[in-house]
Amino acid sequence: MPLMLSRPTRLKWNQQGRVRDRHTVDWNSYPLSRSILTLFFLTIDVVKSLFEGSLSSVLLCEECGTKRKRTEEFLNVSLSLSEEVARRQSFPGDTKSGDLSVETCLERFVLPEKLGDPVDCPNCRKKTPTQKQHTFGTLPKVLCLHLKRFDAAQNKKIDDYVSFPARGLNMGKYLAQWCEVSRLRSTMGDESLDTEPHINYDLFGTVNHVGNMSSGHYVTNVKVGSKWYKINDAHVTLAGGDGGEETVVKDAGAYILFYARR
Repeated sequence: MPLMLSRPTRLKWNQQGRVRDRHTVDWNSYPLSRSILTLFFLTIDVVKSLFEGSLSSVLLCEECGTKRKRTEEFLNVSLSLSEEVARRQSFPGDTKSGDLSVETCLERFVLPEKLGDPVDCPNCRKKTPTQKQHTFGTLPKVLCLHLKRFDAAQNKKIDDYVSFPARGLNMGKYLAQWCEVSRLRSTMGDESLDTEPHINYDLFGTVNHVGNMSSGHYVTNVKVGSKWYKINDAHVTLAGGDGGEETVVKDAGAYILFYARR
């Protein structure tokens, strides 16, 4: 599930430095508290302006084709790895499945799924078989992708290598207008649509996890200019030779990926 943050209630100050909510508080008596609150709200606004995007959530009745949509804000996107790993283990000789990658996880993220139980349809006025789908409504300036390596159901960490591009991650094809489900089939790849949109993102940071379910350590990689730096607690070193990019994208411990929109 994406991490969501509701917009905070803004405090309006009068000329006497008072704010009225449930009670009237004289913030002139608490200058430090007022400064902290102001900084807190400003920080949230900065985070939201950079990381916030929206998901389009759709319920589709399989009998009449009625769609119900709602928008959900997100600050990061969590991508499941357990289903992809299980599918590859079930079909080890399936060369069409390709490598486990961020792109395949995103494709599975936007695929419609049939719900296990029928859902009330306002048009049919009864419970009907229903599909649910998440697609991207708007894309943020900074895309934060969380690889779900910790499988609580199996009580294990998924250590499989997940490939991810250093440049040119195209998020345009996951927008609602391109891949939203229709009554009979997904519109993904529909020849009647315009050419696939290209909204590219470039990698500029990762958070890697070393360890297991019960213990571990986090290490960060950050791109500065053309070079990658590894930050391990207070120690900062070059991530590797030739700028360190290959070392970063080949690391099997990648846990959180940060991409900047071009």
